[in-house]
Amino acid sequence: MVAFQDRIWKRSCPGIAVALCFGNLWYSWMAMKLAGHEKRTDVTALPYGINTPAGFVSAWNVMLPIAGSLLNTNRNADGQVTISADDWADKCWQSACAVTFLGGIFEILGAAYDVRPHFAKAALYSPVVAVGFVWLAMVPVAEHWAKEPIIGMLPMMMVFTFFFARTYKFKAAVAGGGFFIAIVGLILKWVKAGKYLGGQEFMKDQVAAADDYAFKNEMFAAFPLGYWDDVDKFVAVVFPVALQSFIETMENVEAASANGDDYNLREAMIVDGAGTCLGAFCGAVLPTTRSEEHTSELQSLAGSR
Repeated sequence: MVAFQDRIWKRSCPGIAVALCFGNLWYSWMAMKLAGHEKRTDVTALPYGINTPAGFVSAWNVMLPIAGSLLNTNRNADGQVTISADDWADKCWQSACAVTFLGGIFEILGAAYDVRPHFAKAALYSPVVAVGFVWLAMVPVAEHWAKEPIIGMLPMMMVFTFFFARTYKFKAAVAGGGFFIAIVGLILKWVKAGKYLGGQEFMKDQVAAADDYAFKNEMFAAFPLGYWDDVDKFVAVVFPVALQSFIETMENVEAASANGDDYNLREAMIVDGAGTCLGAFCGAVLPTTRSEEHTSELQSLAGSR
């Protein structure tokens, strides 16, 4: 397990950081180009981040089967595993990088044809709404808010108040609402309103990885795309993930366009795929895409006209 953790923290995470820097810098440049072309300053850059659903596909439907297959196929007559821990971890990590790289190629190919005119807007928006509502909203509520409902109730009410505010002026006034929500949550924690009170030692244990892996980058200790033996088995897995990624890109570009920021769809889709490929080349096992954040809400806050 130590060898596998090393591949994640020392090689995959730095690769993800490279992809995120590339994508966010490019989208910032796209926003600057749009602002200069239209001679205005209220342009909102499109969000960019890790493809959350695809991350689980990569972990459970790619890396886990490969890990089990390697253990099963590398045994001697006595049933003992003959592959070393480092070799096993390297091949699991490299296979996931290869599959992620292939997914990035599929994303780039999605730029060949704009399918938006053939779909109703409601159909385009529904997948990103589902991801945002079910995963980005309901899972944190179930895992964190429900564990401390006394602390969570008032901040959640504030979130709903800020989110559903009807007037732009009020939204602008509470644009920093997240800061005040965090302060309220901290105060409730400090006055011991919660049923669980983890001490300093508990909190220190939660960030132990920072002590073990900070500033210990081994991104190219082994070539990330050096193992393709099992990749052909996962083409059927990675293609739907890539399809979902470039559909998300279309959805978010469409949402931005509906609020006044008309970005080049093909450029955005190529950058999404290129970011995924670059990340995989640097060791990332997670694809990147237009973030599943509420793009339309960001647009209405920062770019409403």
